[in-house]
Amino acid sequence: DLSAEQEFFIQVRDLIGAKGAEPTELQPGVYNFDFAHRLPRNIPYSIEGVYGYVKYFVMATLDLPWDIYDKNVVKPFTVERFEDLNYMSGMRDPREVITRKEIDSPSWIFWKGATGYVIIKGSIPQCGYAPGEKISVDVEINNQSTVDIENVYISLQNVGSFVCQTPWAKLEKSTQLKMSEVVSPGLKAGYTAKIKEKLSVPESTSLTSVMYCNVYQITYNVQVSIKFKRWNNNANLN
Repeated sequence: DLSAEQEFFIQVRDLIGAKGAEPTELQPGVYNFDFAHRLPRNIPYSIEGVYGYVKYFVMATLDLPWDIYDKNVVKPFTVERFEDLNYMSGMRDPREVITRKEIDSPSWIFWKGATGYVIIKGSIPQCGYAPGEKISVDVEINNQSTVDIENVYISLQNVGSFVCQTPWAKLEKSTQLKMSEVVSPGLKAGYTAKIKEKLSVPESTSLTSVMYCNVYQITYNVQVSIKFKRWNNNANLN
């Protein structure tokens, strides 16, 4: 089992007395003390992930001189960030990806016979989107195989990366969550097709990356998946 932790900031303030000084005696009653701290700009927002989280809290400690256990009370609070895509580089840039998959069919004897290939090209007009917007996705499929494509799935994927830096290696664990999806009909063997779809970005979508956080990152992928009929493996493009 491995773990990783990053502390973004900490501020300690003495409200009564001082650490290491003589104890201060308080008479019975109710006491109010003001405490304030300006949050730094370079901190990530609060978020809960599968293998980790980013949390903020205020903790008040009553240090009793005659007791080995201090009295603590913890109050969590939420940090939200709002980013302007106009000031983030690359958000207006288009993106295009092409992949080719060789299609093999299993035989009754211990060898595989090639049955052609499939080329998938996917593109989006820009890389930056706000919650509630729609992503226009263009897909071109060239099915130069002997196998029919049953369906084409276009989805928006939330990919969380949890990183642990050990003395000898950098280890990463990822999770993938499907946020929205559209299904388009496939095409027969030997044919080509062009598909235009729109993917919705849910209103509840978090910021693209947990900025300033070294142990937890979020990215979003548009994934194109084709499903072949019968026994053939599927092909994905991100």
